[in-house]
Amino acid sequence: MAGATLIHSVNALTWAEYLRTIGYEGLKPANELWLDRSTMAIDAAVAGMGVVLESELLTAREVHDGKLIPLYEGEALQVETTSYFLVKPPGYRHGTQIAAFEKWLRNGIADERKVWFQ
Repeated sequence: MAGATLIHSVNALTWAEYLRTIGYEGLKPANELWLDRSTMAIDAAVAGMGVVLESELLTAREVHDGKLIPLYEGEALQVETTSYFLVKPPGYRHGTQIAAFEKWLRNGIADERKVWFQ
């Protein structure tokens, strides 16, 4: 990666943080490209302009289509930056509208993931 162009976008995880987390803090890229949108950064990587650090969800279609190739396989070098939580009130019961909403939300997320990887 020292000879690569690192493509930056405005997101929760920066290249500096990622490289520090995986133990490559001193890595100096050949070039850097700064873009303000994830979609622009992904498009730049697809065009062969460098290496992008983006969400698996945002890049799923490009990876599936072979337009992007993950730099590393496996979970060893993955870094989780965002989590979502559904907060339920105390005493919540499974037969309530909250349970129906939770089921709908979980099914929707599962369906979206299936669409991205078809």
